[in-house]
Amino acid sequence: MFPSARASLVLALHAVVLALIAAFVAVLALKQQNPFKKHYRTMVAFLVDVFIYAMIVVLSIKLEGFAEEVATSASILLGLLGSQLLILIMVPILGWFCLALWVLLLFFIVYRLISGRNRGPPRQKNPSQNQVGIQDRVIISRPAPQDYNQSQAHAITSQPAQVQEYNQSHDHMTIEMTASQDGPINTGKRWISVYNLWQEKFNQVCHRDVDDSLVFQRFNLAKQDCSRLFIRSVASRSNLWALIMNDVIGFSEQDLKLSPNFLPDEWIKEHWDEGFDITAIAGADNGSSLVVMSKGTQFLNQTYKVNDPFPSDYIEDMQKREYFITAMATSGSKWAVVVSKGAGFSSQYVRFDGDLSDESIRAWSDHGYSITATAATADKVAFVFSRRLGYLVQNKTLSTSDFPDRQIAANCSDEFYVSSICYGAPTALSVLSTD
Repeated sequence: MFPSARASLVLALHAVVLALIAAFVAVLALKQQNPFKKHYRTMVAFLVDVFIYAMIVVLSIKLEGFAEEVATSASILLGLLGSQLLILIMVPILGWFCLALWVLLLFFIVYRLISGRNRGPPRQKNPSQNQVGIQDRVIISRPAPQDYNQSQAHAITSQPAQVQEYNQSHDHMTIEMTASQDGPINTGKRWISVYNLWQEKFNQVCHRDVDDSLVFQRFNLAKQDCSRLFIRSVASRSNLWALIMNDVIGFSEQDLKLSPNFLPDEWIKEHWDEGFDITAIAGADNGSSLVVMSKGTQFLNQTYKVNDPFPSDYIEDMQKREYFITAMATSGSKWAVVVSKGAGFSSQYVRFDGDLSDESIRAWSDHGYSITATAATADKVAFVFSRRLGYLVQNKTLSTSDFPDRQIAANCSDEFYVSSICYGAPTALSVLSTD
């Protein structure tokens, strides 16, 4: 389920509530000419309830994070209460029974909101020197002043499409590759891939070892494909690129930029003004970057920071304003961190080390968190754990010496699809050989 799925669920619940109220009002109109005569207090309570319901619905649109979650839950509860009051007028016994169920639902939702608000990340049994800031909101380090906000605007750079056969042979995923042109690869680094369990099957196409000259070819062929593929994640190894594409992602339009800089500031600002948001970034060893920007996200605003070391103070400050990390990348020792408002998260923590185990990931999952972003330098790996509003995505993570071709295919058949991939420092995750 993608972040937009929660918005669809909330809309569906409001539609059900309004349909129930409309149906019961219609039944009352058929049975009684004026229900205010016999049930004056109940009808007044119903009208007050509907008015408050409408006000909270409008208010929830303007809220973010935990406040939005509380407002949405309150509006749904009030809408259901309105329908229960009408049932109480028509069938008193059934109405009292429904009200009792409503009270139980109220206690359950209040408990869930309070426990979700107070429940932090799992405690680590033996924290090492590398396990910095696991109980803090972010890791502590000092950022340098370089900070870009969404403001100025854009002219999309188009790239000529090149004709080449587009392989879609696998039922749900395809992997395409080109030969590496940069000699032997540093075997001390590893591919770190994160997989999400989705409720529906979709096509996932993976390109790896793509040279700069072929990036736009792959991108344009994906747009021409009948399933309309969009880039989900990007990564780099030895100045070659890996592209992960899905056909179910919620975007309406997408553009990308290969830049010799990390990152292309002016191009990003221009695209922001055209309604695009950064949805994937990657950096190469030579200082270049690949930036993917998309339309159709749920983000309300976005900013980013490039820094060496990791910009923890900046992230902490932005989280206070309800901006959460939605993309990360590295180039050498530099980190690029993209934070967005309206990302669909209620809380977020960064685990910053090369010592994350499968057991600790399960502990995070037990606390309602899943991995939503990852990036790595030659000696450090950052995992972003986020609590999503309204639902939990099940994660699976792997560490492989080579690009995880077979692992991606195997997980795809089990409806686990790559959500994030990076190349860098080794970790204590499940290590699989690709030989």
